[in-house]
Amino acid sequence: MSSVSYHISNLLEKMTSTDKDFRFMATNDLMLELQKDSIKLDEDSERKVVSMLLKLLEDKNGEVQNLAVKCLAPLVGKVKEPQVETMVDTLCSNMTSDKEQLRDISSMGLKTVIAELPLSSSGLNLTASVCKKDHLAADRSYGETGGRVSSAGGPGHPVGHVGKLTSPRMAVRKRSILALGHLVPCCSPALFSQLTEHLLAELKKAPPTSMTRTYIQCLATISRQGGHRVGAPKEMSPHVATVTQLCLKFMTFDPNYNYDDEEEEEDSMDIEDGINEESDDEYSDDDDMSWKVRRSSIKCLEALISTRRDLLLSFYSSICPALLARFKEREENVRADVFAAFSTLLRQTRTGSSHTRPRHRRRVGLHGASREEEPAVGMLKKQVPVIVKALHRQLKEKSIKSRQGCFCLLTELAQQCTWSSGAAHTCTDTHTLVLLPPVVACVEDSFYKITSEALLVAQQLIRVMRPQGPSATAGGFDPKPFVREVFSVTLKRLKATDIDQEVKERAISCMGHLIDLSSILAEALSVLGSFLRKKNQRALKLGTLACLTAAGHDHHAASIKPMRPWSPS
Repeated sequence: MSSVSYHISNLLEKMTSTDKDFRFMATNDLMLELQKDSIKLDEDSERKVVSMLLKLLEDKNGEVQNLAVKCLAPLVGKVKEPQVETMVDTLCSNMTSDKEQLRDISSMGLKTVIAELPLSSSGLNLTASVCKKDHLAADRSYGETGGRVSSAGGPGHPVGHVGKLTSPRMAVRKRSILALGHLVPCCSPALFSQLTEHLLAELKKAPPTSMTRTYIQCLATISRQGGHRVGAPKEMSPHVATVTQLCLKFMTFDPNYNYDDEEEEEDSMDIEDGINEESDDEYSDDDDMSWKVRRSSIKCLEALISTRRDLLLSFYSSICPALLARFKEREENVRADVFAAFSTLLRQTRTGSSHTRPRHRRRVGLHGASREEEPAVGMLKKQVPVIVKALHRQLKEKSIKSRQGCFCLLTELAQQCTWSSGAAHTCTDTHTLVLLPPVVACVEDSFYKITSEALLVAQQLIRVMRPQGPSATAGGFDPKPFVREVFSVTLKRLKATDIDQEVKERAISCMGHLIDLSSILAEALSVLGSFLRKKNQRALKLGTLACLTAAGHDHHAASIKPMRPWSPS
């Protein structure tokens, strides 16, 4: 008997001890041995180890059970295929047991084994054979198994999982939906059609609410995974208006709460605090699920905004005012979705203006040139005062998540203002006076996430308040008092030694936006030009070009003194 076999035998013997501590330590030692690349098991040792670990899955001690499951992962690569089949068969059989704990631990074990199978023909065949076992589809792990078959390119059989959608156990139905989502991309067109037709037919039967929800969730999952099979995006066009109106209707569905428009217009902190306290006391009923309707409606609107940029103008007329009105949403998670949807609207405006602009047009504001302004940008600029006022009110909220959402939205708005038409005056003295105090206050917030987001907003505001080039002094806007205030709080963060790394990095970036490099730019360009003449230094040239690109974006060409022409020689 080899030394390895002898050591393994000793460990296996200790695993049969009546002392749970002995069993735990022996199992832990076995796991450490199996994790070594050098260990080689003979056929007899393979069989004994597999048998013992499967037996320990039924151990009375939970810690021993968990260790046994962890041993299965390295064991898969140490034993031959027959022993892997034994493991899979035993685990599948355990999942039909009357003992819930054994079913749970075996489910975890099977997931572990499947994840470790090689992407070879033998491994794929084993995985596929697992999916064909009817009892496997009855419980927890087949959702992950379906994903493994799909990712490996194996044959999928989604229709075989449909029966489990009617299971009385909600967990089984959810796992069935997950499995169908994994298997849909690799199933045949005929099976996909059969699946969708079956789900639609069941929905037409008007089943109970819980089953209706399950079928809708399943249709949503398979549509995400195999949407290209359902139809081209243009087929949705005739229904966009109807869907939009339904979403606008249900995003305000809140029958258990009365929003007072007059109080909402008030800027008093006392009044807002009073509303919050009243809502906490009077509307804390856990049975109120109306927020799910509002949240789903808003997410649907966000999907429309992100996929149909061709309707951006109509969205500014219909969806934009509705989203602004919902900034007053009382449910924190729903309010976060409102901010996210509005940010998507701003990103779509920025993306369209930056990528669809004709080449012969040039931007205005930062560089003093002129171009025809996109209609969507013009509509956004009209909404800026309303947006700023709404966000100013929300920045008084005590919720960290809400304030963070405000800063994310402000970041998008500031980025839009930076390069869009008339960017230097979109942010006026009045807006700066409103925005800057809460932003500066939040830079000094004790929670690092708030500080980090506030610094990000501050650096974008700097770019708007103090643009480069001829437009910098137009309009009589003096940024010095505001810039000095941002400089003070940013410098304080830079000097601190006990702050989060993300805060430190963003403080450095914000300070970089504050410092005006115009006085040294000409000399710097001369040095950078000499770097481009360096032969056989590719990394240096690439870094130099990146630096020149950044300088070109932030400084007007007229402020750069002419240099002697650069020659490749």
